[in-house]
Amino acid sequence: MNATELMATAAKMSLPALADLIGLAALGAIVVAAICEWTARIGKRVLLDKYAQQTATMALKLAFLAILGAGMSAFPALQRFPGLKQWLAHPASPLTHVFILCAATVLLLVLWAPLWKKMRKQKGAHSALGLLAAVASLATIAAGTIGAIQLLPALRAENAPQWPTAFDPFTAAMTVQYLLVAMASGAGLSLAYLVMRRNKDDFGRDYYRFGLSRAALWAFVPMLLQLGTQGWLFSTLPEQTRTMITQGPLGILWATALAASVLCIALWAPMWKSDSPLRLKWAAFLGALLLWIMHTANTMLFLNLTALV
Repeated sequence: MNATELMATAAKMSLPALADLIGLAALGAIVVAAICEWTARIGKRVLLDKYAQQTATMALKLAFLAILGAGMSAFPALQRFPGLKQWLAHPASPLTHVFILCAATVLLLVLWAPLWKKMRKQKGAHSALGLLAAVASLATIAAGTIGAIQLLPALRAENAPQWPTAFDPFTAAMTVQYLLVAMASGAGLSLAYLVMRRNKDDFGRDYYRFGLSRAALWAFVPMLLQLGTQGWLFSTLPEQTRTMITQGPLGILWATALAASVLCIALWAPMWKSDSPLRLKWAAFLGALLLWIMHTANTMLFLNLTALV
């Protein structure tokens, strides 16, 4: 694959990667919102609770978008892989478990996010509901990553995918990476969401100063930790695959994902530290674009690495 073919493939993958990013960010935003709600409840921090509420609301909207996108992409996938329909319905299929976890997460999110105001006097019960949604969300991300690693080689070999009996280092590294990327993406997109909702919600300048700073921090830390998983992931690859990465187009994809991650960190750090983050609102939208670029490169890497490992 030369540079021209790589760019053409990236262009084709950009929309599916965007749909996947929306779903991943929705799951990550649930975790961020749940932790913030618990922290706000313990410390009696009203502004943090308000940020948690907005992030949960965004997660609900993103989840419905992701479901719509998944439904639209299901038909071409079933046509390309005729055996996929049977594998989806098989009780032993990893995707069956992923769908059950995803449905549970969405159900908990639908119960949790809209009831923020109505359950003000039952904050303990509401926080517990959010905690359950966060646990289900983390389980969905982990199971989805593990299931996809098993599914893709099975599709190529026309075998029924099964849960692995033991988790190898590659699967562990990839799962941790996607858990961190989900949280960074959820918080990163919440930056743009807060800016877009600023005039409509009008929670006050003090809130947006706090909310944007907190969102930037929640995006910054997981993305920084995600960078640390890159060396771990690379070390789990076979020697031949490492050579292909360092000497071929896969290296361009890896470098693109790393560069986009570093640029996101460089954008979010000033917003986190700034006393006037609204002046940097352009960085929220640029960060969202970089997340899309990063996830497109990561998706292409994922598809290639699962075929080589």
